[in-house]
Amino acid sequence: MEVLDPEGGARTLAQNLPFAGISANLKDGESAIAVMLGDTPGGEHLTHFVPVPVGVRLDEAGPGRAALHVASASELPTRIRFRTPVDAGDGDKGVAP
Repeated sequence: MEVLDPEGGARTLAQNLPFAGISANLKDGESAIAVMLGDTPGGEHLTHFVPVPVGVRLDEAGPGRAALHVASASELPTRIRFRTPVDAGDGDKGVAP
């Protein structure tokens, strides 16, 4: 997951964590999108909030690769890159290179 700064480039917030979900928070007149990464109990996880969202777009960059872009009216945009899990040969799922 990255925050995209047009002047400074992409700033990495997390990498190689599985996508756990995305939700909209619309209560109390506020609006935000929460992006959750990491899904193992006791393991690393991250929730990133995008305030005042103005758009969500999915880009497919080819077989096994996609990116979700979340734009904000008040913050820099966020990009979440997806890679298709691959079989490591022992039955466990890994992350495609």
